[in-house]
Amino acid sequence: MKTAIKAKVLLLATAMFAAFSAHAGDVMPPTLTPGATFEFHRVDGFTGAENQHWTLTFQGMKNGNYAYSGVNREGKYTVYRSKNLNNFAVDKKTGEVSEAQILRWPLTVGNSYSYQYQGNTIKVNVTDFEKVETPAGVFDAYRIKLNGTWHDEDNYSGPWYEIYWYAPSVGFFVKIEYSSADMLGRHLQWRKTELIKYTIPSVQASPAN
Repeated sequence: MKTAIKAKVLLLATAMFAAFSAHAGDVMPPTLTPGATFEFHRVDGFTGAENQHWTLTFQGMKNGNYAYSGVNREGKYTVYRSKNLNNFAVDKKTGEVSEAQILRWPLTVGNSYSYQYQGNTIKVNVTDFEKVETPAGVFDAYRIKLNGTWHDEDNYSGPWYEIYWYAPSVGFFVKIEYSSADMLGRHLQWRKTELIKYTIPSVQASPAN
């Protein structure tokens, strides 16, 4: 009897692992079709008040980067993301490129690394593949947590963390949560960015070779 129970438990665990692996396999950067549109808002985590609202529309690849046209309350603008779908900055004097390496491909649960961005060390952990709820719906997403330390001109500092949920079915982040504290651990900032709605002509999350 005990042997039969153990066998059932082992079979169940194996099935659950197989199902998880099938849905959370390593993925590569998405292949988007121009016209894919993503609408976001950012709210104060303490009050729930909306303080930003914008829409990004994918225009295509330009010089190997993802190019988006954006619209917010101030007007229109252009956004470029690296070939890895990360934000980046270019030093106007030296031409040196600094990339916020939130995403490293293939994306795999358990990945852990750190990188330097504009003089700061940021630690990254891909902690889970889970369901996340947003105003645009519920998505299966990779949970990516960043940890770092903020500094100001008065030599004050404190810890911060940021969590990104990347949904392969959308080809973009569907939720971002940021929180910071002072040296005594008191909460300073807490904000949430969420996908409100989206339109995708075509998106493909390519499996790793």
